[in-house]
Amino acid sequence: MDDVVLAEKWPVLGRHELAAGWLRIWADLGRAPRTIDAYARGLAEYLNVCERENVDPAGARRWSAPGRAPTAARISGRGRAGCGGSASVKK
Repeated sequence: MDDVVLAEKWPVLGRHELAAGWLRIWADLGRAPRTIDAYARGLAEYLNVCERENVDPAGARRWSAPGRAPTAARISGRGRAGCGGSASVKK
């Protein structure tokens, strides 16, 4: 899928060269066009949230957004943990 086509569908991708490069790598590796389209859609949603919350997408972490309360899953300890262990709550 062409960078221009992606930027037309999701203008936010045109504003983030690193994200466009990441998608280009997957396309160059031979991923199916629908796969690239799905990756682009998800990446565009992520980038839009980063822009809205004024967070650098390359350096974003779970707790990057100022004024955001932790999710209920993290508060309750029900977040996913690896290999059956208990989830740790980051404070």
